[in-house]
Amino acid sequence: MLVRAILSLGKALEVFLFKSVDKILTHGPADYERISELVGPGKVVFIPLGVNFNRFRPLPREEVLKAKAELLGREDLKVVLFVGRLHPIKDPLTLLRSFKKLVDKLPDSVLLVIGWGPEAESYIKMAEELGLSGKVLFLGFIPNDQLPIYYNMADVYVLPSLYEEWSNTIMEAMACGIPVVATDVGSNRYLVEDGRTGFLVPPREPGPLADRIYQILTNPELAEEMGKEALRAVRRYDLSSAGRTYRREMLSLLIPKASSPTA
Repeated sequence: MLVRAILSLGKALEVFLFKSVDKILTHGPADYERISELVGPGKVVFIPLGVNFNRFRPLPREEVLKAKAELLGREDLKVVLFVGRLHPIKDPLTLLRSFKKLVDKLPDSVLLVIGWGPEAESYIKMAEELGLSGKVLFLGFIPNDQLPIYYNMADVYVLPSLYEEWSNTIMEAMACGIPVVATDVGSNRYLVEDGRTGFLVPPREPGPLADRIYQILTNPELAEEMGKEALRAVRRYDLSSAGRTYRREMLSLLIPKASSPTA
């Protein structure tokens, strides 16, 4: 009873605050829909985050193969990539279990895990228990300006999250021309066009995730076409365009007040 009362009070306060402001800017489609239902769509503006196309872009094949050889010792390995916090909301456990299924069918594949978190050690231990030592490389935190080469090394980018407000990493992978396999949650379904730029799969299910990764890794023509489509599709999310939209919305609030007559 007390919990319900607190939740009800919290929602009422949220609605009051939303209605008391002139405009609400959100970068998540789920938040846009939820807030629009509370206060009407007129004052809610969806501004998706953008990607820096000068940084995240396809790199020359020679550069990519050299990087693969230096990191993995071979140029011909199939590379699955994950970038993100090692946190239950990102569901690294399902990622590892799906990769176990994949590597049983495709032994010449490797999973690169970029990112860290308070539970990182437990996921490293889980990989060892699954017999994936040497097949999963936990690379830790890598600065943003160094990420493009890792995206370019990947044959497929995987995001098994349980929820995503707006995924920068999906956009970054797509900007590098990499097909994506992601869970059908949150913003993922807005960014990934199922069957065109990648695949959407149910959350918490290693089997379907492994199957879609396998489909891309064993079909070079499909992977290439999806990568091209991903690169085309992500162009709508330009970082500078997002900045201009944000500036325009802010000015729309400031200019009327600045031009109104003083008392």
